[in-house]
Amino acid sequence: MVINEVFYHAPDNLNDLQWIEVHNRTDKPVSLAGWKIAKGVKYTFKDSTIAPRGYLVICKNRARFQEFYDTPIDGEFEKSLSRSGDEIELRNSEDTVVDKVVYRDDSPWPRAADGESPSIERISPAAAGDLPENWASSPWSSDGKTPTGTPGAQNHSFSSVLPPVIGNISHTSTRVEPDQPLRIQATVWDSAGLRDVTVRYVVAGPGFVRTEVVLPMVERSRFAESCS
Repeated sequence: MVINEVFYHAPDNLNDLQWIEVHNRTDKPVSLAGWKIAKGVKYTFKDSTIAPRGYLVICKNRARFQEFYDTPIDGEFEKSLSRSGDEIELRNSEDTVVDKVVYRDDSPWPRAADGESPSIERISPAAAGDLPENWASSPWSSDGKTPTGTPGAQNHSFSSVLPPVIGNISHTSTRVEPDQPLRIQATVWDSAGLRDVTVRYVVAGPGFVRTEVVLPMVERSRFAESCS
């Protein structure tokens, strides 16, 4: 059981439009009787059962939620999620923490979910919920103002395993002089291991775009880097 999607800051300051989705990763139905959502908001599930590979949604205000979504709601939670970041825990009937999300409104968390139309979606239910790289924003609405997300359905960003994580990207200069090297450095991590890492680039200018170049990156301790 995981916290799978969170909508914490709606466009136009609709303070009561907030919701949380829980996902059952197993192939069996799970009774949520006595389970809780704790920390940022408070909610106790009563006699709810979540279907195999199914989803269950709770919200701040049912009437407001139904203005934008037609997904069934299990109930309304107490308190509100913070716009700047918050902690959400999923606890079982024995009060054991089953899953936890500690989101923020700035990088490396998806910034589009902070007052714009998207939610934050968990990419891989099998990977940690408090890992920022395991979350992405849902697609924007066509007008950029209507709330989006996928409450009660599979996330747009879903992947059974977490794709490789790339971070700490840096390069030697923002301006490349002719015939001078540019060194690129990054931290690249993958739970399944990496066979190789490449960097791709194109040279473009007024009226022209050259063929894409692919260069292998060389592992150095925890980093991979390349010169071009």
